Amino acid sequence: MPSRNTKSRHGSVNRSRLTVRRADLRSADVKATALLKLVYLEMVGHDMSWASFHVLEVMSSQKYHQKRVGYLAAVQSFRPDTDVLMMATNLLKKVGKSPSYRANR
Repeated sequence: MPSRNTKSRHGSVNRSRLTVRRADLRSADVKATALLKLVYLEMVGHDMSWASFHVLEVMSSQKYHQKRVGYLAAVQSFRPDTDVLMMATNLLKKVGKSPSYRANR
């Protein structure tokens, strides 16, 4: 069983990682990678509801691999009361109606 000191050390390490991820989300080049790391931190118990608009931005990317990361983050972090839920729904409708989506089916 880990000691309290170990738990507090893990908590402070994860908080510092979360701070670094917030800074990464401001840079367009690493946004999808930072979001993927945030999804991991959310899985270990940290809140990422503050990043919902960033999730939506990555979901609307033209690059497929970034779009997948955005979809994963949306499934993992969006709740029924998420602010951008209506925008995400409209984005999915738009993607579903696009000719490039239909051609790939």
